Amino acid sequence: MAKRINITEYPVEYAPFNPSVDECFYGGVENTDLPDSRIASMHYHSSYQIGVCLEGNGVFLIKDGIYAVKKGDAVIIAPDEIHCSRGIKDEKCTWDFIYFDPFEMKNRYPELFLPESEIVTEEESELNGYLRKIVEEGRRPKDVTANRLASLYFYTFSLLQYRRGRRTDVLSDPSPDSFESPDLYSVMPAMREIAFRFDESVSVAELSGICRLSPSHFTRLFKKCLGTSPYEYTLKFRATVGAALLLSSDRSVNDISEVVGFNSGSDFYRQFIKYYSVSPSEYRAAHTSERKK
Repeated sequence: MAKRINITEYPVEYAPFNPSVDECFYGGVENTDLPDSRIASMHYHSSYQIGVCLEGNGVFLIKDGIYAVKKGDAVIIAPDEIHCSRGIKDEKCTWDFIYFDPFEMKNRYPELFLPESEIVTEEESELNGYLRKIVEEGRRPKDVTANRLASLYFYTFSLLQYRRGRRTDVLSDPSPDSFESPDLYSVMPAMREIAFRFDESVSVAELSGICRLSPSHFTRLFKKCLGTSPYEYTLKFRATVGAALLLSSDRSVNDISEVVGFNSGSDFYRQFIKYYSVSPSEYRAAHTSERKK
């Protein structure tokens, strides 16, 4: 049973890892659809969570980073990382997830590197392929797969360690001290609200009210923690989700602009160029040609 805690009156769910005896250090694969609308809380686990997107498009909010995901992408979420996820409105977003106990893993394999949370796109074929393999191995009988999984973990986590720090697609650019700052928890309700209502217009007054702060104090804290204003954060988030939809769907640019919350195709076009330095059509064409190589 998940327990509920509150951070500034903001509900966060915690779910301990409780595998059955025959599941050793990992739990079986879970198939689930992400919600496509608002949820009541964010959550965190005592376990690692590894998942692969089987269908659709969605977004993940992990601590203070927002990522757009599409079919074929993978995610690894570290223990105690507060996060939430949602699919695109009226679109099914299906995932396979596997969970494992990091403490038991370190007891069995002390030299194992345990990585931080990451989104690994389908285009990162080697690392993405290993994360997929971990999920596939989780479906095998427990008595024959434990050693194979351990080997996969060793190699995959080494790759994750190598690539750490080179990411350029994380939405926020926080200050080095923000991760441990109580200020981050103060604005986290607003981050959750933006993540689940990015396709709506949400005012600073509403966001500050959710955080129980004055609008001016909220805006200062938000910019201090995330390096940008709530408005710019929302616009970049919409562009980020739009970029994922450009690569994973045949929707028109105008349709995508409406799905992610822009008032018009021209607004989407202008913001997309601001963040990606190319137009939406050029972005789609460039990545399509890369896949064909």
